[in-house]
Amino acid sequence: MVADIWKTTPFVAIILLAGLVQISEDHYEAAELDGANGWQTFWRVVLPQLTPTLTIAVLFRVLQAFGVFDLPFVLTNGGPGTATQSLAIMGYKVLFQDINIGPGAAIATSTAVIVAAGCLLFLRAFRNQAKGGDD
Repeated sequence: MVADIWKTTPFVAIILLAGLVQISEDHYEAAELDGANGWQTFWRVVLPQLTPTLTIAVLFRVLQAFGVFDLPFVLTNGGPGTATQSLAIMGYKVLFQDINIGPGAAIATSTAVIVAAGCLLFLRAFRNQAKGGDD
């Protein structure tokens, strides 16, 4: 877990930095004129403006988490036992080590369907939230 956080935190930080750069100075000035302190500015100006960026960052992390193969495989080979075995490692072991093409393909296909369905639901919820936020 520590290695995965170490590996992916800079990516999320760059995405969030890009979102922060897009916030107009006018919003900060308006909050200052209204007498908002730092926390109020963060909660009422920055965070609502960063919601789309946070959504994309979370979506990317979820997709990466489902496809994680390299770190657990290199560090622990999915072990001890199956403690750090992801779906990708399970598919690899079934397909290439056990030479079970049918079950290996089923694991890979099921993972792809689960990820695609999750992404569609996530994007639909984000779209509905964005539509509700415009009213």
